[in-house]
Amino acid sequence: MTSMTRATPMRLVLVLAIAACRAPAPPPPPLTGHAPPGEPASPEPTVAWVKRDVVTTRLPAIAGDGSSVIIAHRDNDGGRGNPNLTLIEKDRSDRVVKKLVVLSADDADQLGPAEIAERFARAETWLRERHAAKRLVAMTQLTMAKPTGVPAVGPGVALRWSPNQLVIERQGAPPITRTTPTSWLAPDYPMCRTCTEVCHNDAFLGAGHIDLERSLAIVVIAYHGTDTCWEPSSQEHAVAW
Repeated sequence: MTSMTRATPMRLVLVLAIAACRAPAPPPPPLTGHAPPGEPASPEPTVAWVKRDVVTTRLPAIAGDGSSVIIAHRDNDGGRGNPNLTLIEKDRSDRVVKKLVVLSADDADQLGPAEIAERFARAETWLRERHAAKRLVAMTQLTMAKPTGVPAVGPGVALRWSPNQLVIERQGAPPITRTTPTSWLAPDYPMCRTCTEVCHNDAFLGAGHIDLERSLAIVVIAYHGTDTCWEPSSQEHAVAW
């Protein structure tokens, strides 16, 4: 009787151990729709000041989840043509959500080399932070067909724009058509205060970038000009579908 009493705890331990080994593994955590934390997989975009010129790589770049895009914008500086750079983050509705003026056209003449280097170091930090937060991916640059502006083409895609209408043609899919606002066009204005002659700048498709996986394109609208009627700076617009 005594020996049976002493054996019972040992048997109980063995039974519990075997049951634990046979128990199913806990289910994996549910998917949250967010990427796991860690270093971004793709290389980050860069900007640099090289021989009095702005050099960029992997821009424009789209967020890994397609929520926003980073654009390197440069103003047209008229007769001077000074280099300049503004980094702009836009959401899928083409709204500006963040902006960093890296170097204005006036800064290029007024700032010393050390100050300019500091501006670009700040821009690199800004891009690195956006890359860490958004997992940025370089967009595909489209090739401009001849004549200039009609159309911009890439692997399995063509982008066409005429005033107030954008068409994106994708291989094996219906075309996407969007009516574009009049704000994409340059307003006419008198050549001078007392002039009756009006300055008119025709708009055309200057460039295009696209990410078919994330259903977003960057449409660059450029403008014609003359020596007496300078063209406005090109505009970059985010178009999603």
